[in-house]
Amino acid sequence: MIELITALEKISERIYEEYQKLYDLENKGLNKLSILDQERIIETLKKLKSIEDDIIEKLKERKELKKASAYLKNKYDKDSDSIYIDITQDKSGLLTHRVYNRIIYELVKEESKSDYHVLNSDIVEEFITSDYLLLSMTILEKTLPNCYKSEIYKIKYKLSLTIPDLETTLINTQFKTSKHPYVTHKLLITNELSKKFVTTYVEERLMTDINVRLNLLATLNVEYIESNDEVFAAVIYLLSTIRAALLLMDELDLDDFNKSVYIMIKKIANNFIKEYNRRILYNFAEDMQNDKSIPQILKLFK
Repeated sequence: MIELITALEKISERIYEEYQKLYDLENKGLNKLSILDQERIIETLKKLKSIEDDIIEKLKERKELKKASAYLKNKYDKDSDSIYIDITQDKSGLLTHRVYNRIIYELVKEESKSDYHVLNSDIVEEFITSDYLLLSMTILEKTLPNCYKSEIYKIKYKLSLTIPDLETTLINTQFKTSKHPYVTHKLLITNELSKKFVTTYVEERLMTDINVRLNLLATLNVEYIESNDEVFAAVIYLLSTIRAALLLMDELDLDDFNKSVYIMIKKIANNFIKEYNRRILYNFAEDMQNDKSIPQILKLFK
């Protein structure tokens, strides 16, 4: 098993190099010539991913996916069996996230096959993650001015590198993000029971994420944020993920959300300029109305 993990880590490094090329190309500005270069890089990326798939397949054949996830959890010092999403990581952190997330992603798919009659929270998680990140990217691009394009591209390629389902989507679109991404997790709703499960799970999961992000905002220093483009873009991305989470909630409990915002305002009072943060937080209500036109909903049943 260890030799396959090592092979997976090595191929991930080569994949990272192709992502760096894609970022450099887009950052310089795509034209007719560079689009051809982009297509060649994407083809190379697909071939490398095919090698990665073969390694994963060998782990499956040996029935070692679960063993591999436990090994990597210990090796990378992970505290969760879920997919990791973190745009603040450097190369080393991004590579460990890619390898670990890929194993977790495949493990979830394998386990769902063996219990296909049961709607699994891991399956819902998989659909939510892709919806969530695509919406977040669209909101980020709408929010940040053109002078931050370099930072937007960094975030996009970091997310794609580390999130398997998102990577598949972006490769299929030549790494173009949609102004109106599809919300596909509603395809899991096939009857009243699944609707209740999916809705409850989505709201609980996303409300938890919102609270984590609000608490993180409370620790930030506004002067540092505004003096560093990368940090500023990361904070706007953080706010974009909150807005995306609100869009994915079918029956948003506004009392809970408003309560979280109120607690947040109290927390930030002593950290940095109160009015600045109040303005950001109170903008959520207006943003929510504007954001409603962003997603395209795919579902089987109302």
